[in-house]
Amino acid sequence: MAIGFDGKNYYLWEQAIKTALKVKNKHGFIDGKITKPTVSEGEESTEANAWDMITSWIMNMIDPKLHASTAYVELAHEMWTNIEKQYSVPNVPKKHKLKAEIASCKQGNLEVVQFLSKLMAL
Repeated sequence: MAIGFDGKNYYLWEQAIKTALKVKNKHGFIDGKITKPTVSEGEESTEANAWDMITSWIMNMIDPKLHASTAYVELAHEMWTNIEKQYSVPNVPKKHKLKAEIASCKQGNLEVVQFLSKLMAL
């Protein structure tokens, strides 16, 4: 089951979306590597339809209360970038704390497995 984005779970949601898109070979739509083809009015394009599908899929994974900030963006890459700018907040204090804890972590008399478990818990 896919994880919906509620404005508070950005990093978990981002990872779930990226994983799902990679599995379907569609990650290029959000990272900008795939560009939307130009289609003349009245023409159909499988690639252009894929763009609309990805944009629609992202919109459906976002809480409706947050749609106003993304509803008028036509490109999946732009939508993705806008969401990232709004909701990804670098947590500098937490990063510093984790780096300090890792640097000060010593195996001491712990077994290797216990020490690894201690590191993984950080």
